[in-house]
Amino acid sequence: MPKEIGSSYPGRRDFERGANLLRESIENQRIFFTSNAQHLMESLSRVRLLPNGRLNLDTVDEMVRTNFHILVSNPWKNHEGEM
Repeated sequence: MPKEIGSSYPGRRDFERGANLLRESIENQRIFFTSNAQHLMESLSRVRLLPNGRLNLDTVDEMVRTNFHILVSNPWKNHEGEM
């Protein structure tokens, strides 16, 4: 019996929220990448929108997905006085 693979995102809207957080962070210069992040820059340049303005999920690869997942999970959030 095949294993069911779940998602970290309950729906498309949540997935797109992560992508939008990454896009806004880059545009507003709240996040920077080193010059060694050439593979990430190439991955980001391949992301496309559909004619209706929604994210084309087929153009989002694992490198882009990983980066916006970090923003969504917010590892810098202050947990009970930690950080």
